[in-house]
Amino acid sequence: VCGAGACTNTKCIRNVDRKTSCKSVSRARTVEEATAKLQEDRKHRWVEGNLPLDSICMVCEDPAGDGPGLKDFQCIWCQRKVHKNCKPEKDTCDLGRFKSFVVPPESVVVKTGRTIRRKIINALVLPRYGDDDDKFSPLIVVGNQKSGNSDCANILAAFRRQLNPAQVIDLGEGKMEEVLEWCQLASPVPCTILVCGGDGTVGWLLNTAEKLKLKTQPSVAIFPLGTGNDLARTLGYGSGADCSENITEFIAKLETGTSVKLDRWKVDVLPTRHLRIRLPKSTIYMNNYLSIGVDALVTHNFHKARESPFYLFSSRIINKLIYFSYGTKDVLERQCQHLNKKLDLYMDNKKIELPNIESVVILNIPFW
Repeated sequence: VCGAGACTNTKCIRNVDRKTSCKSVSRARTVEEATAKLQEDRKHRWVEGNLPLDSICMVCEDPAGDGPGLKDFQCIWCQRKVHKNCKPEKDTCDLGRFKSFVVPPESVVVKTGRTIRRKIINALVLPRYGDDDDKFSPLIVVGNQKSGNSDCANILAAFRRQLNPAQVIDLGEGKMEEVLEWCQLASPVPCTILVCGGDGTVGWLLNTAEKLKLKTQPSVAIFPLGTGNDLARTLGYGSGADCSENITEFIAKLETGTSVKLDRWKVDVLPTRHLRIRLPKSTIYMNNYLSIGVDALVTHNFHKARESPFYLFSSRIINKLIYFSYGTKDVLERQCQHLNKKLDLYMDNKKIELPNIESVVILNIPFW
């Protein structure tokens, strides 16, 4: 996260941990302490060496980090680079280019105690930027490692370098409610949530937000890591991304992007009586599409395959091959034939005469 590197040798790792402390998640234990520290000038957090290849010194504008060994310095918060001889006397950090997305460690108040093993955010005291207050929107990144390729861990690490590490949440280690807790703590300031995953992860987030009844609704962006990524393609994020993506350029696009409204459909499922037993009504929400028939069967079988303990490798290509194999099998077996004899379709209270079909799909987006 901080850019410091070490060999896998245990002795080297211990030396780095002792000499170079990593990015701080929080620097306050109370709201009063956080308020006081925000009034102070924030200092750069310089780390020596391991600069990117295209690094430029912020003072003399010459290339930095060239040559063998640990050369020059980089601030782990504002990402600025300087030569050893060019270090400025005024050591004030403004969090850099994406300060409107970054929650500084002085703003985060965590719970403390002997029984608490991991840091739990208790409160936020957000910084004030004067005329730019309207632009400030904490960026919360959530990643699902089961989506598409196995690139999620590397992508989350790249976002931790740009943001406060607490702003990046791995669903393999936390819950979706922890993501939306940021929205409650930051309210009335709206958050921007970046979902690193597929359409299913986006739906998971939106459904959880619906249950929590948030006072301040967040904006939702997508880093498409899923297999189909139909919603991401609809909203202009592309058909798929991986760890080769330039994270800095992606955040810059988020900064200049515009928000659009997305329709979400509420679907009530009313089952008929079975053996004179009334079954409970269920409610689902539709973002992309709703299907009844053979393609729903293919999707259901694919989902069961991914949840199987024998599903060892997460890959977009492998997922598409599994999807294709189930699709071929289910279409040839024709388990959903004569669906028109089993299904009554009404639109505006008028019954629609159906041809001989095996599927009915209701679309909310142009991609399917």
